[in-house]
Amino acid sequence: KGDELSIYQALPDGEFRTADFVALAETKNISERTAKRMLGKMSNVYCIIIPLRRGVYCKVSLKEE
Repeated sequence: KGDELSIYQALPDGEFRTADFVALAETKNISERTAKRMLGKMSNVYCIIIPLRRGVYCKVSLKEE
């Protein structure tokens, strides 16, 4: 979805916290619950975010070919 992609692209390349993800989502009028659901989907289903430890994540480096 467009919202998920724009939030993903706005994330920093290093580590980020759940609160950072939620704050980005709220700037796009997405509720906290929906943001946490998106974060879970991005890490568990799409595997484009790696959970490092509780509440801390980082983006997978995607190589364009």
